[in-house]
Amino acid sequence: MTAGVNPTPLSVDYTSRDYYALRNDLITRMKSRLSDWTGDDPADFGLAIIESFAYMGDLINYYIDRVANESLIGTATQRQSIINIAKTYGYSPSGYRASYIGVEFSNSGTVAYLVPKGTQLTANVAYNDSVVQVLFTTLSDATVLPGDITEVQAIQAEDISTRVENYDANLSGERLGASDGQPDQQFTLSENRVVDDSVEVWVKNGNVYEKWTSVTHLTDYGPKDSVYHLTTDSNNYVCVNFGDGISGAIPPKDSVIRAVYNKGGGVVGNIPERSVLDIHQLFDVDVNLEYEIRTYVTAAASSKGAGGTDPEDNDSIRKNAPRLLTALNRAVSLKDFGTLALAVSNVGKASSDAAIWNSVTVYIAPQQTSTSSDLYPGYNGTPNVIGNLTPSFLAMQEAVKSYLSDKVQIGASVTVSPPTYVPVATTIEYTKKPGYTAEKVEANIRYAIANTFSYNDIEFGQVISAEEVESRLRYTDGVATLRLKYLYRLASGVMSRSVLVGAKNEIFSFSDGDVTIDELSSDSLLAATTGLVSSTGALNPAFVPTFYNYNITSTTATITLTPTSATAGQIITVNGTVATSGSAVTINTPTGLTVVTVTVLAADGITNTTYVVNITR
Repeated sequence: MTAGVNPTPLSVDYTSRDYYALRNDLITRMKSRLSDWTGDDPADFGLAIIESFAYMGDLINYYIDRVANESLIGTATQRQSIINIAKTYGYSPSGYRASYIGVEFSNSGTVAYLVPKGTQLTANVAYNDSVVQVLFTTLSDATVLPGDITEVQAIQAEDISTRVENYDANLSGERLGASDGQPDQQFTLSENRVVDDSVEVWVKNGNVYEKWTSVTHLTDYGPKDSVYHLTTDSNNYVCVNFGDGISGAIPPKDSVIRAVYNKGGGVVGNIPERSVLDIHQLFDVDVNLEYEIRTYVTAAASSKGAGGTDPEDNDSIRKNAPRLLTALNRAVSLKDFGTLALAVSNVGKASSDAAIWNSVTVYIAPQQTSTSSDLYPGYNGTPNVIGNLTPSFLAMQEAVKSYLSDKVQIGASVTVSPPTYVPVATTIEYTKKPGYTAEKVEANIRYAIANTFSYNDIEFGQVISAEEVESRLRYTDGVATLRLKYLYRLASGVMSRSVLVGAKNEIFSFSDGDVTIDELSSDSLLAATTGLVSSTGALNPAFVPTFYNYNITSTTATITLTPTSATAGQIITVNGTVATSGSAVTINTPTGLTVVTVTVLAADGITNTTYVVNITR
C-alpha cells in the first residue's frame, strides 16, 4: 500500500549549506516521519544515505558559491574571470612593457666598426632565484672608432620578423593562418610575452599584404573597415579578433594573415647600470666582419633599465576597471578625463585638473606590478625632471592624447603630463613584545610600510595623516606599541607631525632610506644615586632606583625634592604635577606626616614606577 503524502508543510532552512548542517536537517526531518528511528547508529544504512546526500549537498553549494563569486569582479579569484568581467566594462588590462637602456660600445681594435641598428644584445640577470637571459635590440646604428666609446639606446625586445622561420619575400612576420571567410575569427600569437602596442597585423590581398588597424571596440566600425581587436587571456597569450561583417570586416577567404610584433618586456629588463652585454645577433653583416666585431667590440649598459613592467595584476584590474565604466566612453565631467586615461595600456594612475572648463590637464603614471621596487615609475634617474622621462612613458603619453582626442567636448583641449613624486620622511617610535629582537621588529615595520604605502597603494592627490599611518602599522608582528613622531615632506626639511595633502599632480613616495625607526625605552626608574635628592639631607634609606619607599625628618615649613631621569623621554610627576628632570620641586611640610608620590612614566608611555616619600615634621 502506498503511503499518503504527509500533510505537514515542509519547512526548509536555506541557510544550511555545509555537510554538518545538511546532515542535521535531514536527520531531524526523518525523525519527524519515523518516530522510532534514532539516527545515531553509524551502521544504519539509512544514516549512510543521509550522509551521502549531505556530502553531495555540501559539494553542490560549494560550486554554486564559486560560480557566484566568479561572476563579480570584486570576488572573482580566477584571472580569466577577472579579465572577462573587465572586458565587459571596456577595460583592457596592461600587458608586458619593455624597458629601455643606454648601451656603450667600446672598440679595442685599430679600425672603426659599424654596429647596425637592430643588433641583438643579451644580459644574464638574477631573477626569482635563478639566472635568466634578457634580450635587447639597438634602436640606431653605432659607429665605434678605435679606442673610443659610442652610446646608443636599446629596447628590451626581439622583433619576431627577424627569425628565419618567419621570413617571407613579401612580408616577414609570424604566419597566424589563413582566413576561412567566417565571422568572428580569432588567431592566437605563438608567444605569450608580447610587448604592449607592438603588434601589427597584415592581411594578404592578392600578392600584397595590407596593414589592418587595431581598435578598442569593433562595434564602433562598419562592415568594410579593415580593423581588428586584441585581447589577452589569463596566460598572457594575445589573440587577434576580427569582425563579423557588420562590426568590422571579415578577412577575405583563404587570405594569409601575418603578425609582426616584439617579444620581451617585464621587470626582468630593468637591469642594473654597468651590466655586461653580449652581442647575440648581427644582421646583414659579413661573416668575417661579424667575427671582428665580436672580437674587438664590447658592450655594457650605460644606464639602468627603466620602464619594464609585467602584466597588470588582478588587484589593479579590480580597482581600475569599474572606474572606467563610470565614464561611459566620454569626457564630460573633470573626473571623466582621468578615468578614461586608465583605459590606455600601461596607465596605472590618472588624475585631472582644470583652471577653466576648456583646458584640462591629465596627469598619468605608469602601471606597476606589486613586486616592483621602482619608487619613481616613468623616470630614469632623478625624478620630476622632464628630460628623464623614459621612452615607454613618452609613448604612453602620446597614446593617452590620441585616445582622448575624440572623447572630449568641442572646444576643449587636453594636456597630458607626468606625475610629480613627493618623497616622504617618517620617524616611528615603538616598543616590542617579549620574545622579539629589535632587529626583527624593525624589519617587520619596514616591510609593513613597503607593502602598505607602496606605489600601488597611493593615488594622485591623496591625503595621508599620521593617525592613518599609525593605525596601519600598529598591528605589525612583534609591535607592542607604536606612534609616529614625524611625518613630513622630505623637501621641506621641517621635521613635524603633519597631514600630507597631495596636489592633483602629486604622488607621495615612501622610501626605506627616509624611514627612521627608534625603539622606545621601557625604563621607568630614576637615575642611580642622584635620582632623588632632598634639600634636608640624605633620604632614609639612601636612594636606590629599585627601592620605592623613603623617609625624611624635617624641621622647616618647606623642603625641596629634585628628581632626575635615568633615560631620555621619561615623564616625571610629583604629587600629580609634571616636574622637570634635575629641577627642584618645593614641598610644603605642615606639622605631622606629609606623603609625597613621585611617578616616572617611561618613554614607551606604558611602563611606570612610583616612589613614595614620607616627610615627618
